[in-house]
Amino acid sequence: MKICAYFTCGFPDLESSFKIMREILKVADMLEIGIPFSDPIADGETIQFASAKALEMGFKVSQAFQVAEKLKSEFPQKKILFMTYYNIIVRKGLEEFIRKSKDVGIWGIIVPDIIPEESFDFCEIMKKNELKTVFFVSPLTPEKRIKKISSMTTGFIYYISTTGVTGEREKLPEGIKSKLKDVKNKAQKEIFVGFGISKREHVKELEEVADGVIVGSALIRKVIESRSFEEAEKKITSFLKELKGEK
Repeated sequence: MKICAYFTCGFPDLESSFKIMREILKVADMLEIGIPFSDPIADGETIQFASAKALEMGFKVSQAFQVAEKLKSEFPQKKILFMTYYNIIVRKGLEEFIRKSKDVGIWGIIVPDIIPEESFDFCEIMKKNELKTVFFVSPLTPEKRIKKISSMTTGFIYYISTTGVTGEREKLPEGIKSKLKDVKNKAQKEIFVGFGISKREHVKELEEVADGVIVGSALIRKVIESRSFEEAEKKITSFLKELKGEK
């Protein structure tokens, strides 16, 4: 089971976020670098807080590219993705954003507010630059649409465990395993489960039916609740090792 960790670039400040993501990559299999946006519709309270704080600290999109390039140089074997919103990409210029992402070693880009039917140009430029697309499937996605989404996904399918926004949850929804088996059978792509993953028990429950899990809010919560940067680093490392079943 792969662990893909999300962290907001620029939170609590740029240098600290770089150091935290560096520690994350020592344990996690993949990293999602969150590029802060003023209206993050898919994100829950914790990630919204981190994004707002980063923007207050003067975060600029160009800094995400700098951070990604430095991280990739240190961890060339790890897959690093950007997670951001379409306005950010369009503002930078579709071609330029994607080309520059490739230049700094980005593996794929996750854009929660773009749907397959409106992403032809995005997908074509991603394909030209050999970057991976990641689209979302939810518990409410009908069969025909799952196949459509799968056909346009070149990375992995991001399965939203429950409707709503990101955030930690005590339990995974009932019936998630059977739903994932069905989606996997129809999609024939790797499936990563996100939204609510925050415990080793969640990972163990999904091991037989998913290829990976995505964890973000729980990591940011560790930083918010820590009294020092060193404490935050230790908590994050320990938490990720726990998710992977390592001591």
